[in-house]
Formats: sequence, C-alpha cells, structure tokens
Amino acid sequence: GFVINLVEAIVIVVVVLLFAMGLRSGLIIGAVLFITICGTFVFMGLWSITLERISLGALIIALGMLVDNAIVVVDGMKIKMEQGEDAIKAAREIVGQTAVPLLGATAVAVLAFAAIGTSKDSTGEYCRSLFQVILISLMFSWVTAVTVTPLICKHFLKQKDAKDGGPAKDPYAGAFFQVYKKLLVTAIRFRYITIGVVV
Repeated sequence: GFVINLVEAIVIVVVVLLFAMGLRSGLIIGAVLFITICGTFVFMGLWSITLERISLGALIIALGMLVDNAIVVVDGMKIKMEQGEDAIKAAREIVGQTAVPLLGATAVAVLAFAAIGTSKDSTGEYCRSLFQVILISLMFSWVTAVTVTPLICKHFLKQKDAKDGGPAKDPYAGAFFQVYKKLLVTAIRFRYITIGVVV
C-alpha cells in the first residue's frame, strides 16, 4: 500500500513539474527526486530506522519539500544557459549563489519537526522516526541539489548557441513576473507592515 502511495505521489509531483517547468526540467527534477528517495532508504538502513507507518508516512510528507532545492538549481541553470552561458560556468554561479541559502531553508524545514524528534515523552518515542526521516531526506535533497543536479543539467539542458546572435531574452520580462516584482518591491519597502501581516 505504501509503495502505491509513494509512486502516486512521485508521479503527481513530476506531472505538475512537467506542466510548470517543461519536459526536460521536469524529468531532471523527477530523476533527482528518485535518487533522493533511494538515498534516503540507504541512510535509513544505516541508522536502523525500520520501514513502518510513521517513517514511511514521513517520506510522503517530505515529497513536496524534497524537490524545492533541485527546482532552484535547475531553474537557475536553465535561465543562464538560455542566455548563452556555458553550463559549467552557470552551474558554478548558481550553486555558489544558492547553496548556503538553500541549506538554511532546509535546516529551518528540518527544525520544524525537531520538537517531535527530541521529545522525551511517548509522542517522541512513537514518532521519532518522523523527524529522523525528514532530517535524512531533506538534507540529502540539499546534497543532491548542489552536486548531482548541476551535473544532470549540464548534460540534458539545452544551451543557447552563441551563433544565434541578438540580445539574450529576459525570461522575467512577462506581465506576470513584472506584477510579481512590483508586489515584492512594495512588500520590501514596507517591510515592517509586511512582517506584521505575516505574524
């Protein structure tokens, strides 16, 4: 039953990515997701985490978050390569810019479940594997995002040929991105109000 649920969840995530990011990017992220899940099972074995409802349910909970790191790297490299930049240079630049922020975001997501994993009562004893699996899978997703993902992008993403000529097309020139940019600029300008609304 779990295997069916896991496969369904992976298929749903990949299909959504195919529509949102295109065929190549979606398949790359799907491949990285598969690698991450396989790696998670390996580390679960090393940590002696048994396959039961809590630990396997944690994997399904984590699925939506596992693709986040890879999406940032794939999207960044895709834009750089569409602008004619060399794949190696694009990988070095994107990973250099995003590795630490992505690690911070991943750590925050892991810490959200830390109260469960470190609890000394019966809840912690019963649900500790939830935290352990989230920790393993999310941290491993960060590792694959800064190592495996750029390598796969280098081989499978198309690079714009310098012979094409003309100025590089700005992927954020569309109306949606311009409206979104204005919203972000306004939110940052009135940051205290923004933070207050969030709180």
